[in-house]
Amino acid sequence: MSLGILDQSAQSTLRKTLADPREFIPRLKIIDQQGVLRRFSDPHPEQRVLLDALMRYREIYIVKPRQIGCSTLVRAFDFWYGYGCRDPIRSLVVSHEGDSTDRMHRMNTEFHTSLPRELQRPIDRSNRKELTFADTGAAFRCQTAGSPSGGKSWTYQRIHATEVGSWKENCDAHKVWASINATLHP
Repeated sequence: MSLGILDQSAQSTLRKTLADPREFIPRLKIIDQQGVLRRFSDPHPEQRVLLDALMRYREIYIVKPRQIGCSTLVRAFDFWYGYGCRDPIRSLVVSHEGDSTDRMHRMNTEFHTSLPRELQRPIDRSNRKELTFADTGAAFRCQTAGSPSGGKSWTYQRIHATEVGSWKENCDAHKVWASINATLHP
């Protein structure tokens, strides 16, 4: 991704936007609870608190009511982190069931396609479960808890485990958690 087509002032503004999740995330598009595609520019109060925590802490456990947009905010923050990283970091999302796993992956791809074309990183791989940037190698993989791979074959620097309380319905949650943690680089 080259910023060469922009003048110096525009490049400076863009760099500041890319460096700050509070500036970058509101420019991404999400599908809201009414099914409308819109900019993520008006987060819920809970999402603002969560963003503060994501910016401050390495590890966060969230106990929350349903439908306040925590997974959306975590995906947006994780996308910002991977998008701006020049290293081939890998991020894993583990969800409780297949439909949710697919939604998490669609968020990643929607975030990418919602950026202006000149800011979209080239894609090396994009399939049902994975999105990898060609220029940096940064990658996002989504899987369902209890899947046979258990996150194996990659080392991850970031993990987003969602709906963990529901994992026990589909698998042995303790074994899944142990398998996932074994792939996480400390």
